[in-house]
Amino acid sequence: ALVNRIHSHSNFGGKPSSESARAADMETRKPQRVYARRWYMLAVIALLNASNAMVWIGIAPVANKVGDYFDISFTQINWLSTVFFVLFVPFCFFASWLADNKGLRTSVLVGATINATGATIRALSSYLRGGRSNHNYIALLTGQSIAAIAQPIIMVQPTKFAALWFAPDERALANSIGSMSNTFGLLLANALSPMIVQDFSDVHIVLWVYAAIPIVALALAFIFFKESAPPTAASLDKRDQEKSLTESIKIAMTDRNFVVLFFTFGAGMAIFSTVLALLQQMTCSMGYDSDFFPGIVAALCVFFGIVGGIVIGTVADKTKKLELIFKSCFFMSLVCCCSFAYFSQYPGNDYQIAVSITLMGFFGLVIFPLSLELGVECTYPEVPEATSSGLLLISGQVQGAAYFIIFGMISKPLERWQQELQTCGDSSEMGLKPRDMRVPCILVGGIITTAAIFAMLLFKSPNKRINVRYSKVDETSTWDNGAAPNRNYHFF
Repeated sequence: ALVNRIHSHSNFGGKPSSESARAADMETRKPQRVYARRWYMLAVIALLNASNAMVWIGIAPVANKVGDYFDISFTQINWLSTVFFVLFVPFCFFASWLADNKGLRTSVLVGATINATGATIRALSSYLRGGRSNHNYIALLTGQSIAAIAQPIIMVQPTKFAALWFAPDERALANSIGSMSNTFGLLLANALSPMIVQDFSDVHIVLWVYAAIPIVALALAFIFFKESAPPTAASLDKRDQEKSLTESIKIAMTDRNFVVLFFTFGAGMAIFSTVLALLQQMTCSMGYDSDFFPGIVAALCVFFGIVGGIVIGTVADKTKKLELIFKSCFFMSLVCCCSFAYFSQYPGNDYQIAVSITLMGFFGLVIFPLSLELGVECTYPEVPEATSSGLLLISGQVQGAAYFIIFGMISKPLERWQQELQTCGDSSEMGLKPRDMRVPCILVGGIITTAAIFAMLLFKSPNKRINVRYSKVDETSTWDNGAAPNRNYHFF
């Protein structure tokens, strides 16, 4: 934009006049501006992420009642969650292309529309033929699949939105709020679903509740997203938008630091989501309360994870020590995860497990937005934000699906003493049998240890975007009278 402005003030076919050059120089030195409405727009993106997560996981806490309502098996219910993993990878490439080539506004509106459409079809499925027919399940799975397509479109938005609308010293916080709202949605769904569904006849109510939230988010998206980028840029950053998606992916995946981040972040994200998903199975086989203990621990993990994201994200914004904070949080997550792996091997360690998982949330959840920011720092300016974020998210989803399958394969039948101790129950008619998850717990510690070692030893953030920002501030803040450059941004 600055180059175009300079050319627009130039003489035809010649050099700029001294007067037009001076005007362009004054324009260059104007403080970058941020707009108050960016916070409302961030709230919409957060609501979209949370609502999509609620559609994804909202049925799982009441799976038995959903099975009764639709007269379906446990395997069919599992597909309602699995379809999100299956569709994420292929549609993540489309999501990156959409955000980078069609603009943020189009990406948000398309994602919000698909999300609301899928959630509404799910809700309508409860009324087909009185709510108890195979057609109901087909409609339910169709709606769930449509919402699954929206997930990657929605999840790549926070990083790009933060880069466009927020000042450099606000990006990590904005990214944390937008990205971690997905986890908040998971927590909210796990709390709301059991409260709403007291009997299988209440299933249609919870489906409409989880349809209403995406519909509200869609309406707010049309209200607040009037443009993709602010009229005046929030920073001096400039990206190369001419490369194709294939070229961008090739550049990212041939960058050594990004590749290290790709595998280590993916492992961390996968372990975190897998532990939360299997927490009940990992603890009930050792005699821990299967009704309340996993839910309380998961809630503490997510709550303190959100607190940690805000606190650590703010520190990262102010200090710009993204790499140091990333590695420190990875190390603390390693300690907490290994602590959980150890204490879960024995019964009677309620407090130790609760503290380990809670602190893992505090230090581990913030790795999500930090990694997305570091991915941008590794690939700037050749690779757009949505593409780098999408690749990292794909790594997490693929590894998460793989670990979920592997953990199920290496789990063992309960030993005799565990059968007397376990609180899991035995719902054989729905394919649910308690398993000994001690080996998977040990593998959790091994995977996170390997990822942390590789991250701490091999990853080195080049800080390409940060360095360019400061070089541009120095370059554009020196006046003709020779005054020293000023690194402070002033926002109006």
